[in-house]
Amino acid sequence: INAIPITSATAVLFNPRYVQHEYKYLMSTRDEVEMAWRGYTTAIHSIIDPNQAWVDAQSLVSYELDAAISKSQVLYFIVTRPGFNVTVDESHKKGKRGSSESSSCSAHSQCKALGVTGECCP
Repeated sequence: INAIPITSATAVLFNPRYVQHEYKYLMSTRDEVEMAWRGYTTAIHSIIDPNQAWVDAQSLVSYELDAAISKSQVLYFIVTRPGFNVTVDESHKKGKRGSSESSSCSAHSQCKALGVTGECCP
């Protein structure tokens, strides 16, 4: 309840050390957390592991979340966390993070064909 509402200030108020310490207790009962509250727990998780939070957020059901939060709000909060890598893939589930090379548009033929450049491709 201390995390309501989720805003850009949330990441300032909840420093990563605090979240790291508290998250293990919060999530020891994850399976018991109602969908209404999972948007908050997922957003808070993104402060310490935005890539895993992104994976977890895929199972959120927006209309089942608390009225003060939406799935799109959670996803936005996650992608604005330091360390988020848009190339979350199957290797992340094994504890590895996507590489910056794989997020480079130059590494994708469709992006090259369109003339897209930068760090934007999934």
